[in-house]
Amino acid sequence: MAANEKLKWCQKGKNDFECLICNRKLSSKQRVFLHLKAVHRLSSESNDTIKEYRKQDCWKKSDDGKYECSVCKKKLASKQRVLMHLHGVHRMTPVRREKKKYKHDKTESVPRSTAYRWERKKSGECANTSAKRTLFRDPSSTTGNEDLSVDPVELPGNDSGSRLDDSKTEKFVVAQEKTTDLSFSELLPVLCSDTSKTTCGTEEKMLLDDFSSSDSDTDSDHDTASKSDADDLECHLDMPEKEYQALSLLSCFLRNQFSASASKDIVETLREIFPKLKEINTLNWDEMLSHIDNTSLKEIHYCELCTKVFPVENENVFHCQSTDCEGLRYKGPLRNQNKTSRQPRQSFVFADVGKQLTDLLQTPGIWEDIQATKKSAFERLNSGSSILTDIVDGQEYRKLMKDGFLKESENLTAIFNTDGVNLYSSSKIELWPIFLAINELSPPKRFSRENILLAAMWQGKGKPPFHEYFREFSSHLNALYTNGVEVFIDDDSFHVKLKIICGIMDLPAKAELLNMSYFNGPFPCITCEEEGKTVKQGKGTARCLPYRSPDDRSMERRHEVVIENMRSGSPKSRSKGFKGKSGISYLKDFDLVSGIVPDYMHGVCLGVTKTLMCKWFSSKGKTNEFFIGNHIEEISRRMQQFKPPHSIERLPRNLEKNYQHFKATELQTWLLYYAYPCLQDFLKDEYLENFLCLSEGIHILLGNAISEESLTKAKGLLQQFYASFARLYGEGSSGLNIHNTGSHLCDFVKLWGPIWCWSCFPFEDINAMLLNSVHGTGVVLKQAMKYRQAQLCIRRKGLQLKKCNGWKVNYMASNCAVAGAMQVLQQHELEDSVKANLINLLQENFLDKLKKLNRVVVNEKRFYSEQYTRMQKRICTVVLFRNNEIGKIKYFVFCNYTDSVYAVLQKLERIPEGQENHYIPVTFSQEIVVSNVENLIEVLVYLDLQDVNRKYVIKMPNGYGHAIFK
Repeated sequence: MAANEKLKWCQKGKNDFECLICNRKLSSKQRVFLHLKAVHRLSSESNDTIKEYRKQDCWKKSDDGKYECSVCKKKLASKQRVLMHLHGVHRMTPVRREKKKYKHDKTESVPRSTAYRWERKKSGECANTSAKRTLFRDPSSTTGNEDLSVDPVELPGNDSGSRLDDSKTEKFVVAQEKTTDLSFSELLPVLCSDTSKTTCGTEEKMLLDDFSSSDSDTDSDHDTASKSDADDLECHLDMPEKEYQALSLLSCFLRNQFSASASKDIVETLREIFPKLKEINTLNWDEMLSHIDNTSLKEIHYCELCTKVFPVENENVFHCQSTDCEGLRYKGPLRNQNKTSRQPRQSFVFADVGKQLTDLLQTPGIWEDIQATKKSAFERLNSGSSILTDIVDGQEYRKLMKDGFLKESENLTAIFNTDGVNLYSSSKIELWPIFLAINELSPPKRFSRENILLAAMWQGKGKPPFHEYFREFSSHLNALYTNGVEVFIDDDSFHVKLKIICGIMDLPAKAELLNMSYFNGPFPCITCEEEGKTVKQGKGTARCLPYRSPDDRSMERRHEVVIENMRSGSPKSRSKGFKGKSGISYLKDFDLVSGIVPDYMHGVCLGVTKTLMCKWFSSKGKTNEFFIGNHIEEISRRMQQFKPPHSIERLPRNLEKNYQHFKATELQTWLLYYAYPCLQDFLKDEYLENFLCLSEGIHILLGNAISEESLTKAKGLLQQFYASFARLYGEGSSGLNIHNTGSHLCDFVKLWGPIWCWSCFPFEDINAMLLNSVHGTGVVLKQAMKYRQAQLCIRRKGLQLKKCNGWKVNYMASNCAVAGAMQVLQQHELEDSVKANLINLLQENFLDKLKKLNRVVVNEKRFYSEQYTRMQKRICTVVLFRNNEIGKIKYFVFCNYTDSVYAVLQKLERIPEGQENHYIPVTFSQEIVVSNVENLIEVLVYLDLQDVNRKYVIKMPNGYGHAIFK
């Protein structure tokens, strides 16, 4: 075949290519070219053919914004993806465009990097330096008479290829010139944040945006921030430049949890990189730390033998002052006690709670939030409402509002928590912090990490000396209760006092704090005088607290009687379970009975729920009739097919491998949602009904609007659970957690509000944050406390560079916020029923101007449609709407004429059952309805048991993440 004949291939079908010489079929044109070269020795012709093909456009942009491969017509996201596709699939490497065509053809766009290099070369700077270095150029390195003109260049991100006009070019050059004069305060956000937006002028902002410009996907896998970190950064004109520099850098270091050594290295690196920038070159790590006030920290030493506290005012007293005690104050032998570098043997560190409280109240928005919470609480009190919505609706709190401490509008209350945290996985060293949460803050702010106060901390092996530890704690808080602090807010002065009203901890910590019997000893309950009894349990014995009817219950404890029992009790001769005085008893006006509450997280989730799971699945009890461990694989498979909504953080894990290691949040999800549907058909009815009493009762007590009728119902359910538990699982199984849940939990809800108000969940979360602040080994008390002090100081100054996890809102409609892209919706895509509903809602036929979208935010709640394909492992589309109807959101419709968004839903019908509980069996109907998004109430938990064709929806007990706050 002659060399100048037509191409040596022809296409046979979509993906088959055939050599015209030997009729061999190959997968691509490139394969044919290679075949011609290797077999038919037609290399020159094939090369010419390849060049001819490469001159063609390998892609074209389609209407939907994607790029299309010219070979197989596949649509891809970008030109680069097309090039990779051509190389990987079609074995083609399209020729690169001729370089530097813009030098000869003025219609060609100048590359951005080339434009910067030209400008820098004309200004006398090194042409090989990166263009971004222009941002950090020393002002002294340029002169005022430089020619900063530049050839017209293409704007970054301009796909049209058009050149800048003269006016835009002038602004662009001016922006480049001005960045050489940026101050340190304008450079700092570039160094310390993910964004390039700063508080500098418009021209500088334009240039910085050019560096960070890129094509962004509005529907990314993760929710993008609604605003950049630098948008939260404000220059405080009344703050010295040095202090601003130091606190801004420290904010960056703390946010990213850098150690001190890493922070020092960064400071030194900045000084080396910018030797001519005077402000950076004078940075010093120790000077930066001097802006953080650490004088409020108070370290208290105590004897490790007898736990007696050494005098704080005299550090040279190093002999223990107890009789017959030879304990020393500092580490090492007697000769080391006077050394300047001495370290205490044992100590705990206290922070100035008054200063922390002042800083918190002076934070913008906090005082207004407190006043709004107190105002609504007084309104509900005066209206006679008995609905329990928060701790401020409890009986004990209302007593303080009527004629007690809270009659003064400026006074505040708090709850405290303490628990041990393992400092290192390889040792038994623990931290025991004491946290405070202000009850008058609204729940999301009350339990947020930055608003919880860190009052004290102890480090060591085992447990701290609770008597001395909490005696000092009581002394510190008594000063705030009696004297208070002066707070200045907006030129107004307020005298604020603080009262501790409630304490939360697990059972071992509670026993140590109150100096009483553990849960397996006599009289272990702080609420009543139930002694319990010892019964056989397995190969040994166990202390059980049997169920008693309301008429036969043990006497309730009273504060005065408890104090008397503490005085008369001793470790060898206990009085009603008490072994002596407690350090918390020194806290003024604190009730030891009603103020020490049973914890929901440890008692119900990690206690009762985990006990039941072990009884059901552990092979140790395989002879019992409640054992279903032989079905655990089927139960696990059923649970793992559930797709929870976004408010449930953890996805279902394999039950067989992990149930003994479930976290408290997973146990809570199992208790409230997964267990009942999963255990059906496996667990016998009487055991399932017993568990359902617990699940339903706790679901009610977690609500944010508990009526008297609901509380009575929950009390009856939990008593029924307690009464039948010993009969079903053995008398020895009714321990203190079962006793507290069945007998006292509802009474404390009446006193203090829903159980999420006084749960350990938010404090456990801040414990994890505290561990992240610890770097290195040794005594870390001051290190962790300084970390917290620095956070509060930076926050008070308004320099916290905080990451935002909100959605990127693209449009604000009249009834909601729209996230993500909107697509044109054609009339032929609408079902007839949807058209009719829309016309009825809009009053006119506006169907020609509709758009479809997938995500909206209504009243700060997020709603998704089923067409949002990026969410694969969760179902957030089943909602409660209008008059407590249930539906699944198919998609959202936006109307230009009304500027409103409407939800298109497929209704779910309730299936009536004999008993009512929070598990609602449903089935899909064929009815499609359209509703204004303002009628969407909340997202429901949707559970689909595909193997037995059963579907359930469950309403969340409250809108705060049911006891988990972040």
